[in-house]
Amino acid sequence: MSPLLLAAYRGLLLSLALLQMRKGREGEGYYLAGRRLPPFLTFATYLATSIGSSSTLVLAALAAEYGARGLALELGGAAGFLLFGLFLAGRVRRTGAFSLPHVLGQRWGPEVQKTASVLVVVAEGA
Repeated sequence: MSPLLLAAYRGLLLSLALLQMRKGREGEGYYLAGRRLPPFLTFATYLATSIGSSSTLVLAALAAEYGARGLALELGGAAGFLLFGLFLAGRVRRTGAFSLPHVLGQRWGPEVQKTASVLVVVAEGA
């Protein structure tokens, strides 16, 4: 990818973020779209969050090496996000939490929240 195209893409993302930030001054309004997204858009935002350049490159490598079986791994993840958006997003939204560790901490306490936070950071870094 050319550096100019990458810079334009980053500039577009930054301008969209700044525009949205002006609409919702508080964190919840910015990060969670004011908790007003319908299930399909909730699914789409989770899916978009998981699809990045590294995910795309890994998917291409898996598809090249394993064919349809490699694609099944990514499609399984997409199906999980779809099920989450359709059946669990409303329940999670009602907790008022900003993250999975926050949801777990509300239910089982701060130690579980800290442990879950560490596990999420490790999983995202892997």
